[in-house]
Amino acid sequence: MSRLITQWCERHRLPGGAPADGAPRAVTVDRLRLRLSPLAGDGVLVEARLASLPLAGPEQERLLDQALRHAAPRLPQARGALVVDASASALWLQGAVAGAAGVDGIDDVVEALVNEVEQWRKVL
Repeated sequence: MSRLITQWCERHRLPGGAPADGAPRAVTVDRLRLRLSPLAGDGVLVEARLASLPLAGPEQERLLDQALRHAAPRLPQARGALVVDASASALWLQGAVAGAAGVDGIDDVVEALVNEVEQWRKVL
């Protein structure tokens, strides 16, 4: 696990040991489950799951269209990027923290994602 993730978890007195190197660290903030994963240069990727996607077909297309229509006007001010996971089974918000931003940078991105998820869940 990256040094920055360890420091952030210690700052917030989060229970549990460190996962294996490179593995994401799952945490809960304000009843929202997040994943913190190490990035190159001691950076951190913060992810929050928004919604499950239906299997490929019209319902999945409708939900993706709805999400993209909501995401497009928010791009200039959004702190999190809307992504579909590799298996096309869920929508996620992701925010990256540069290693130089330190623990405060993780706090900023976590706070922003928690707030954005609240808005997204009203839409989806």
